[in-house]
Amino acid sequence: MALRAAGLRLTSPNLISGDRILFSGGKTERSNVWEIRFAPDSLRVRGGPRQLTFGTENELPTSVTASGMLALDIAKTSTDLYLIPLSASTGQPTGLSRRLTRDGREKYAYGVGGAPGQAYFSVAEGAGSKRNDFAVDLETGKQTPVASGLDNKTRIFLSPDGRLVGYSIAEGDVFSIRVGSAGSPPAAARALCKGCGRGARFSADGRYILFQPEARVAPDPNRKYSLRLMDVASGKDRPWLEHPTGSVTAVGTFGADSAWVAVRLQMVRGVDSGRWYVLPWKEEPVPPSEWIEVTKAPAVANFAPHGDFFHFFQDGKLMAIRFNRKTRAVSEPYEVKFPPGSAEMVKPDDIRLLRGPGLVFSRRAFTDSVWLMRLPG
Repeated sequence: MALRAAGLRLTSPNLISGDRILFSGGKTERSNVWEIRFAPDSLRVRGGPRQLTFGTENELPTSVTASGMLALDIAKTSTDLYLIPLSASTGQPTGLSRRLTRDGREKYAYGVGGAPGQAYFSVAEGAGSKRNDFAVDLETGKQTPVASGLDNKTRIFLSPDGRLVGYSIAEGDVFSIRVGSAGSPPAAARALCKGCGRGARFSADGRYILFQPEARVAPDPNRKYSLRLMDVASGKDRPWLEHPTGSVTAVGTFGADSAWVAVRLQMVRGVDSGRWYVLPWKEEPVPPSEWIEVTKAPAVANFAPHGDFFHFFQDGKLMAIRFNRKTRAVSEPYEVKFPPGSAEMVKPDDIRLLRGPGLVFSRRAFTDSVWLMRLPG
């Protein structure tokens, strides 16, 4: 109760020294060393917690001597983004990897559509219950705010020019959709519909939002998903994509000409982990007979929003499958060959995104050191 009253997040004791309980905690995502006094006879705390260290990295008390010398483990985790330039037609690298960010923050990169020359990521705010989302320019590395103060249930997606943000806002167990300008407060976004479903992507021309009317905040793997089109200007919607036995679980623009859509279909209550299809973009409903299966692409494959290929790892090797827009045929898988000399190379467990000019991936870095300090009186 004393820790909660002081605004500290949930924590546990690390060390006891005399009548002191030492622990690592804080009011934000960073952890410092704190203490709280207790009465040895009753084991009840006395007074409130006191902060002992004020460093900018995570601090953990690991041991203490009888004379009051405390050993601290100081650790920091950061995530940075890297870019490998790729050919839009083959998915093969056209140059060495290069680093995009160097700010020391932990980032989570994700696919939300948006401008081809940008990648998007989120950073936790405070104790992690909120987040801020940013765009990074793939040429210059410049970062710009996209949305701020979002709760972790809110999902966003961006227009093809990166100027509009679509918000899927959790309200109870359903989602409502709003649209606002990138960088503006989310509260200023215009409401398009209430309790209508979860937005997935903007169409390639930016006129429509592709959304899942069946989506709920509480996930259900047995729920069957379809896609509807919503007019951004009017908010009116209509059916667009549905499969008689499968569920559409992922969608996005595809192709160097942005004239196609990639969707992942998963059988409901089946053993199939998911199959990828490519279909022509048009405003009218597209029947399953016009869907082109990307054979031999696993469910975990990445599709290129501005290229003609899919990427995936197989037996530790990055592979690609090419889609021929003229013949509407897909190739056999082939290995992606990296030129020697890159400072960082993508690995199977990296978060990977295919953006306009290449492959963006994230890499975590850890620093750890031990320091000594004398406990204050």
